[in-house]
Amino acid sequence: MRIRNLDGLQWTMLAAIAIVILPWTACVPGAFQLPSFCLPGPTLTTISPAQVKAGSPEFALQVTGKDFHSASYLTINGQQRTTMIGGEHELSALIEASDVAQPGIAKIVVVTPPPKDGCGGGISKELTLTITP
Repeated sequence: MRIRNLDGLQWTMLAAIAIVILPWTACVPGAFQLPSFCLPGPTLTTISPAQVKAGSPEFALQVTGKDFHSASYLTINGQQRTTMIGGEHELSALIEASDVAQPGIAKIVVVTPPPKDGCGGGISKELTLTITP
């Protein structure tokens, strides 16, 4: 059996066939399935500080966990805050003075929006920031 080299046009035609056929086969029951490379949802492990005094000025809240990405952000009581990523396992967010003005508990969550292909992302479990009198 003899194998010949493909020219640019032949490679283009093969790529076009792959673009049309492979996504279609993913919809056919029992057909070939491409592996999924979905973006995992974030996992929140710790926050620091875990407690602040009511009326404190703005501060940086450090959080650790896993599967943080460049699009991940932190929310406090459902409000998105300016977030800086320190890697796959660390984020810091600027907590505003108004977020900790009154004693109580604030809910901290990390959100990773789904990518453009819609596969993955998610919301972490919540941890609580205690705001003391």
